[in-house]
Amino acid sequence: MKAEVIQIIKDEHLAISAVLYTLRYLVREMRAGTPPDFTLLKAILDYIVSYPDRWHHPKEDEFLFAAIKRRTHEADALVARLEREHQLGYPMIELLKEKLIAFRNGDKGADQAFFELAER
Repeated sequence: MKAEVIQIIKDEHLAISAVLYTLRYLVREMRAGTPPDFTLLKAILDYIVSYPDRWHHPKEDEFLFAAIKRRTHEADALVARLEREHQLGYPMIELLKEKLIAFRNGDKGADQAFFELAER
């Protein structure tokens, strides 16, 4: 596998991590009393849904995981776990978006439900 492909995947992991860090930071700030910025929170969740599934995961599946599977079976369990995480990611973020809508609508306890799920 070419070094630039690996670097692209690493860079994308860094970008996704930065967005997730921002979400966790905002949750901590809201728990401390900062008013929520629902527009920003929605944008973060939209990014987490669209970018990995549309651009990042296909690269891992097509290049990284395929290359690993061709070279060895020692990592089969790990690759299977990562592929499963890819499948679970979208429904988890969709649930988080539902919690955000309930939070924005002022539903009782929705803020804490959103915070807890976001931190998970």
